[in-house]
Amino acid sequence: MNIKKIIKFIYKNYKKIRTEKKIKKIYNIKKNAKIKVFIIDYDGVLASQNKKIKDKRIDKWMNKNIKEQKKNRIFILSNLQKSSKKKYIEKKYKNVIFLKTKRKKPFSDGIYDVFIMTNISPSKIKIIDDRIFTGIISAVNAKTKYIIIKKTLYKYKKKIYKRNNYHNNKIHRKYNY
Repeated sequence: MNIKKIIKFIYKNYKKIRTEKKIKKIYNIKKNAKIKVFIIDYDGVLASQNKKIKDKRIDKWMNKNIKEQKKNRIFILSNLQKSSKKKYIEKKYKNVIFLKTKRKKPFSDGIYDVFIMTNISPSKIKIIDDRIFTGIISAVNAKTKYIIIKKTLYKYKKKIYKRNNYHNNKIHRKYNY
């Protein structure tokens, strides 16, 4: 998918792509007994791009949910799949799985991998992401629940990310996400 097709998809299907709640940061998300699995984006949700988790509230939220969830029920799915990030997550948080997929978001391959690994229905899985153009589209395609984090933890430097962020914010303003 190129960026123009993604933008057209978003604008045509804005009614389908609605967030359940307006959440500024991940630590504002409350535990829901119906949700059995979290799939979390790393960059922008947990930490700044390719950086370590510095916010103690995010760290506390992660540890609390790891204790409450059964083993292997929290997954990290990032488009920037560096082996150093994977090692960092697996060392810092036991029982959290860092997914590596061939096709990145907005393709739903990583979410389908979670379906297979956990044998849990899509209605009991929640995607937490900060980008409508990547994580939220993949959640809609996989028919899972999702939450969009409105306040990302970093600023974009590359031109394509700036354009993506511009359209993301335009959608937030226009459709009151």
